[in-house]
Amino acid sequence: MKKMLRYLNLATIILFMFCFGTGCKNLNENTYAEQYLKLNSLELYNPYNRSTPTKSDYIITKYLNVSCPNCVRDIKQLSAVGKRLPNCKIRLVCQSEDKFLYFRFLIDENKFSQTDFPFLLDTGNVFSKNNPELKMDLSKVVIITNNKDKILKVVALNEKLIEKTINEL
Repeated sequence: MKKMLRYLNLATIILFMFCFGTGCKNLNENTYAEQYLKLNSLELYNPYNRSTPTKSDYIITKYLNVSCPNCVRDIKQLSAVGKRLPNCKIRLVCQSEDKFLYFRFLIDENKFSQTDFPFLLDTGNVFSKNNPELKMDLSKVVIITNNKDKILKVVALNEKLIEKTINEL
């Protein structure tokens, strides 16, 4: 038991050092001049028949592992962001390690019925390969683009930070 606690403490320290030491250091710097988000090879999944806004000033894109029970909590946070920022379109790119079985179970249980956006399934796990300029842990950030998918900012997944960044653009 003590050995397991030691490993957990060590893992927490390493994760903390990674995120705050390197992984999140330059997220607010715009280093993506003239780079566009590539969304080819994604499958639209719209279980609640949500329509996406045809006109939006900005698009907030989140890449998410929907096989991970802790990760799917981000869907509710993104939904809240979308409600607070009506001039933004929310786009959730979903990656799965279990062929979307856990995610579809949650959908069948209406766990995300309050979301106002459809989902994009990365069935071939190609999103990160198609966007090599995003050299970071995509699970911890959102990508803000204009309506032509030009990357404007990459920021940490934090409601207030996202709202502040959108208002500053």
